[in-house]
Amino acid sequence: MNKISKPYNIIVMFEAKPGMEQALHDHLQAIVKIALAQSGCLYHTLHQSRDNPARFMFYEHWKTEVDHEQHVARKEVQAWRQQLSKFLAKDYEVSFWSAE
Repeated sequence: MNKISKPYNIIVMFEAKPGMEQALHDHLQAIVKIALAQSGCLYHTLHQSRDNPARFMFYEHWKTEVDHEQHVARKEVQAWRQQLSKFLAKDYEVSFWSAE
């Protein structure tokens, strides 16, 4: 697998602390805007569960893994991540996927 040129997809699951659903939504939406402004980000959407409004999901599609790594390394993304835990009921779950 070529880390440089293979399309890269990520699914991230979040669960808000009770009463923090809107605050988590707003915090998550802020990083979507930052990601979409980067040339390597092809698609980045925020979804909220119909069954449990405390649950959120990111679906991200990047040109390459390197593009995503550059996004994560940005100062504003690091600052955003440092604030994330105050909204979460538990650690977020992340999975990485490649298109075949």
